[in-house]
Order: sequence, then structure tokens, then C-alpha cells
Amino acid sequence: MFDLSGKVALVTGASRGLGAAMAKSLAEAGATVILNARDRASLDAKLAEIVAAGGKGEVCAFDVDAMIFGDDWGQQTGLLMGADLWREYIKPRMTRMYQRVKAHGKTVMIHSCGKVEELFPELIEAGVEVFNPFQPEVMDIYAIKRAFGDRLSFYGGISTQRTLPFATVRDVKDEVRRLLDEIGKDGGYIAAPAHWIPADAKPENIAAMLEVLQEQ
Repeated sequence: MFDLSGKVALVTGASRGLGAAMAKSLAEAGATVILNARDRASLDAKLAEIVAAGGKGEVCAFDVDAMIFGDDWGQQTGLLMGADLWREYIKPRMTRMYQRVKAHGKTVMIHSCGKVEELFPELIEAGVEVFNPFQPEVMDIYAIKRAFGDRLSFYGGISTQRTLPFATVRDVKDEVRRLLDEIGKDGGYIAAPAHWIPADAKPENIAAMLEVLQEQ
């Protein structure tokens, strides 16, 4: 069990299922767990503490290792708005936020669903260090690792649209082992489902995934 004493964890979707189990495990490890925005009293209290600690609501004043930004810029086939509009309206503002985090010595992580790999060179330039969800359904994750693995780490990669719901147990184990061997080679990979585990995922496939991950 990890010792998370003094750490703060904001867990969304914690009312049931995996989110509830995650919140319970974090609390048992000593973390202060805020369930989600519905838990208004806890959330408001923690935000007030953050403001008091940093003077201007500076979250980086806390003892955290990384900041994750959640923005969905893609769909299954490409960008939602096109690269030119993204560069004009989003990139400058996101770059300022990423650089603010990096100035405090924290790791910059982002989440963006969809086929967004055309933005990777600019995201790296802007300061992104870890990309999630790394969806194998919409991008060639092995080619991306080869192209950007020296400058970018990846978080996700285990298929939630194909493998966990529809594959056999053997297929799941083979896929996860390949991810660990190839994407995880030389580091820079956090092995995990590419997104929330869907309700139609087979329990035996989830167990097979966990079995391989725990063998590391």
C-alpha cells in the first residue's frame, strides 16, 4: 500500500463502481479525498485552503507532483475544430497554463479524447509531458511511441472500445503484455485503460488485465 498521507485526491464519478473503489483505496492510503463537485462543502473548503496557501488560488503551492488538464479536442476521425482554429483560440491560452505549472517544477499532463496526434509536436512545444488517454481505436499508438516517445510519456493505451468488451481473456493478456513490452520499453508509459471501463466490459477481461499489470 502506498503512503499518501498529506496528499489531496479529487475523484470524479465516485458514487459507484471503479470510482468508489478508487476513492476508498486512496482514503485507506492516507489521502484527503474530495469526491467530486457534488460534494460542495468539501470542495469549497479545499479551494479556500488552496487560495490561502498560494495567495491567488495557486494550486501549485501544494505538494503535488503533476497537474492534469482535461480538454477534448478530438473525435474518432480527427480534430473537432481543425488545427488552425485550435492554434488561434486554444493553444496560446493552454501554453500559458502549462508553462505556469512547469515554472513550479510540476509535470504537465493532459487528457484529450480523439484523434489528435497532429497536435503532438505543438503540445510538446507548449510544455505537455504526459498524454492521456492514448486511444488505440483512433491512433497507431506504437507508431506514436516511436515518433514521440523521447519527448512525451503516455498514459492509457488499453482498448476500452474493442478489447475489454469483446476480446477473449487470452487476447487481453497478449495485448497488455505487448503494450508493456513495446510502449513501456525504456519507460515513459503508464499502463491503464484508455478511458473509463465501459459497463459492457467482461469481468473476466478486467481481471485478466489486472493480472498482467500486477505481474510487472
